[in-house]
Amino acid sequence: MTKRVALAIVLAAGALALSACGNTGNPETVSTAVTSEAEPAVEPETPDVRQLARVFVEKVSAVESCEQELSLDLDMEIAAQGESIKIQLTSNTLTRFTKDPYVAKAQSTMEVKSGNGDPILASHETYTEKTGENQYIIYNKAGEEEDAGWSKTAVELPDSSTDILDHKLFEAIERGETEAALSPETETVEGKVCFMVETYLSGDETGEAAVTANSILAQFGYPEEMYAEDLFKDIKVPAKYWIDVETGLPVKSEQDMSQAMDRIMNSVINALASSGEGTTGSESASGLPFDIEITSNKCVAQILYRDFNAIGEIVIPEEVRNAETAEY
Repeated sequence: MTKRVALAIVLAAGALALSACGNTGNPETVSTAVTSEAEPAVEPETPDVRQLARVFVEKVSAVESCEQELSLDLDMEIAAQGESIKIQLTSNTLTRFTKDPYVAKAQSTMEVKSGNGDPILASHETYTEKTGENQYIIYNKAGEEEDAGWSKTAVELPDSSTDILDHKLFEAIERGETEAALSPETETVEGKVCFMVETYLSGDETGEAAVTANSILAQFGYPEEMYAEDLFKDIKVPAKYWIDVETGLPVKSEQDMSQAMDRIMNSVINALASSGEGTTGSESASGLPFDIEITSNKCVAQILYRDFNAIGEIVIPEEVRNAETAEY
């Protein structure tokens, strides 16, 4: 697996994982009303899941900045021409956001192991800023080499896909349109007592993820429309959310994307093959997809949320702003 294919996988999986993490609205103050400062510390009363979803929506609407750490753990097998190979991919992306103005800074590392070969290591650093309605500039630096320079690309993205925290999923839970279950027991995560909600991503959330992934991948020179909007249409991605009892804000989320990853991989390979790029060691000049069978044994994305309303101004350095426009 090349860095190019691995990057396409990570970006698509990341967009899918983040598709239920951000939206903004008019802030309103609503207390979780499960404990009182004057009362002794006791196990909080478990609210109804729709009540908790309402609190979540209203609390995240007031978030102006935060930090998110996305970790992806992927284990798959690829079979072709009577042979198979096991691939393990791990990535970590730390992103800081501010809402007004919208600016994001992300630093990513990735490691890919295939068969008995040496691991492939890659790193990326990006800045993203909003320049108008649905209009953004993404500044990208790939690698840590001294000669690794910055490039920039203007892209069009749905504004909702870049919101700091997405509450569309929890709005659907509040309305009773999406199945969700609230654990009767609290859990301690990252030192915080949390309610745990089990639900799934589908429909609008996953469709928007495909749109976002296409827009981002385009700046790296990938074929346009690599991911169809209905790529995940009939897939339900199991998801868990840990919500701070005290603040009503998310602490952690986890998505099991094993089923979705099979489609992501097939979409990547078919798109690159049809564009004339080799993905298995033999280049495709015919434009036909390779005959490959992909099995995703594990694909789990985890997001940790920190530093709500505690991120200072994110300044994009002049050397980054002055980067040349990427051409592919």
